[in-house]
Order: sequence, then structure tokens, then C-alpha cells
Amino acid sequence: METADTALVDDYAVSWKSQTQQRVSTDKLRSEFPDVYQKVLTESSFRKFMVKEIK
Repeated sequence: METADTALVDDYAVSWKSQTQQRVSTDKLRSEFPDVYQKVLTESSFRKFMVKEIK
């Protein structure tokens, strides 16, 4: 894909889009406000989807 934002592969269309996010720095929060960090700390689980060609 190099610098393109869309590619066609067989019967698939894949795209790549730049996005911007703002996130809280957990390291900074933990070090500067440990009590607040402990109060707002949550745990989440997720599954990672991967595609890999097997040769």
C-alpha cells in the first residue's frame, strides 16, 4: 500500500486511515496522583484479530 489509503486484493478492499486520539498518560497519573489512579483504574479484556499467511 505504501502511501495509498486504499488497496484491492483479490475480492477484498482494505483501507488505511490516519486518526488522532487524546489519551490520559497512565504513568504520569499513577506517579502524580496515585490515589486518583487507584480510584479510576479499570480492567478490560479484548480479543486481537490477526491475519497471517501460512506458507
